[in-house]
Amino acid sequence: MEYRKLPKLSSEINVHNINLLAVGGGPEGPDQREIELYLEVILSLMQLGEDCTKFMISKIIGLTSVDPELLPRATKAFRTGSFSKVVQNLTGFYIILEGFFMVENARKAIKIDEHVPDSLTTSMVDDVFYVLQSCLLRAISTSNISSVVAVLSGASSLLSNEYHEDLQQKIREPNLGAKLFSGGFGVQKKGTEIATAMNIWISAVNMF
Repeated sequence: MEYRKLPKLSSEINVHNINLLAVGGGPEGPDQREIELYLEVILSLMQLGEDCTKFMISKIIGLTSVDPELLPRATKAFRTGSFSKVVQNLTGFYIILEGFFMVENARKAIKIDEHVPDSLTTSMVDDVFYVLQSCLLRAISTSNISSVVAVLSGASSLLSNEYHEDLQQKIREPNLGAKLFSGGFGVQKKGTEIATAMNIWISAVNMF
């Protein structure tokens, strides 16, 4: 992994997000497959950094040849030193890249939503919650509370806005309720209408 490329990727993602807010569209951001590779490497580095931090702190606290009153200062010096700053920088890059990866993949799932034969829901529900769960699990694996909070916030925002709006749009179909409880409709159409209703139920179950 080229560490020098992380600022460039982060900048491209920020520009992409600004364009979405300003004009509601624009060119695609960085390649998500590349982003995922970077995320896996960053995750490994953050885990290693956490292990190193715990090891060094335990060594500092365990020093017997140093005045006990100096130990808190030594611990603070390590936590604010160059090693910790590198870890903090990695955390910042991770949050930006993970947020982009999560939101873009969830948006794709919403966009290509389709009826799945013999399924209670449309493809969007399983796909979106799979993406969110995968990203949240990766954030938890960093053992960094800032990363977890940031990814949780991004997931909550996406569900409250774009995902919620798509569900609302689908249930506004004229006479959806009447179609669900009346006969004379083809199996495929009936299945689509049932899936629309089940999307709401399964989404609520997944969120709670």
